[in-house]
Amino acid sequence: MSVVDLLRVVGSPFAESTHSVPAEDAQGLYELARRNRMGLLLLTSLGDDDVPASLEEERASMIEKSEETIRLIPRVASILQDAGLNYSLFKTIRPYPYTTVDLDVIAFDGDLEPFGEAFTAAGFITLDEGPLSTTFRDPESSIGIDIYDEIGVSKIIYLDKRNLLDHVVDVEVGGGTVRALDPASDLLAIISHSIIKELMYVLSEYYTTLYTLDAMTPGELDSLVTQASENRLISAASLHLGITAALHQLAHGLIPEKIMDLMDGLGGAKMGDGDRYTEMPMKFSPGSVWRVFIEKAGEPRMRRSLGVQALSLLNPSFALSFIPKFIHQLTRETY
Repeated sequence: MSVVDLLRVVGSPFAESTHSVPAEDAQGLYELARRNRMGLLLLTSLGDDDVPASLEEERASMIEKSEETIRLIPRVASILQDAGLNYSLFKTIRPYPYTTVDLDVIAFDGDLEPFGEAFTAAGFITLDEGPLSTTFRDPESSIGIDIYDEIGVSKIIYLDKRNLLDHVVDVEVGGGTVRALDPASDLLAIISHSIIKELMYVLSEYYTTLYTLDAMTPGELDSLVTQASENRLISAASLHLGITAALHQLAHGLIPEKIMDLMDGLGGAKMGDGDRYTEMPMKFSPGSVWRVFIEKAGEPRMRRSLGVQALSLLNPSFALSFIPKFIHQLTRETY
């Protein structure tokens, strides 16, 4: 079973599922979905009769994990709101059945100490402290909560949180109200994270894009183009949408009109060659990543953070910590 088979089995909000899965192929298709961070989406897309016995326990476990996540999100929001902290979830709430190992939170006020105090008082455990973020773990679910002072990788800030302050909205999750980025901002955060931090396109982002765009209004689509320009992410958004369009064309024989409109709005972004994307996850080419970095380097905060990163690499202890992680980023097959 191939990437195209997987896309056709799951379908899209712009095209119905057009493929069935023989029982003997379901396990292989699930492994492909799992590597692409969309295992639960596949298993919930299949009818009950199409899920082989070998995956029934896995599906039940993933559904339980997903429900655990949905319960945790408003609990985390309540902790932050009760502490009077200015925050927003991002890259966390997906528009389809999903599981995750962590929740991502922006700390807008630039001081992580009150966040640590709030989570510690609530019984959370501090796991790790990085240059731009701190990770806590919920002892009940073992799900992590990453609190970002700045949105970046190592010391490189790839998305300026100050540009997101006016794009925080209240959303209903798990019976509670939480603060999260609006759809356009959140999609741009996911796109920039995929290209600049993970250096990789996975199919969970394909489906996040499709389902997010399907629900967006014309005004929200215009906002996505405007924010891509303001955040110097035109190259990143164009690259991501070009691959998404090519995959949809390959699987379903059409490109959603909303994607075509966005590509035009971004300056005529070009659709990728679908035949190149039959292996997923897919690592971005060095040239593609370089073009994204060149555009982002025109943003003052990103440019200054690149200088900080370069100077930090002159410190042997920092370099010895960073370089193995960077090599792992370059060589891994998924994340």
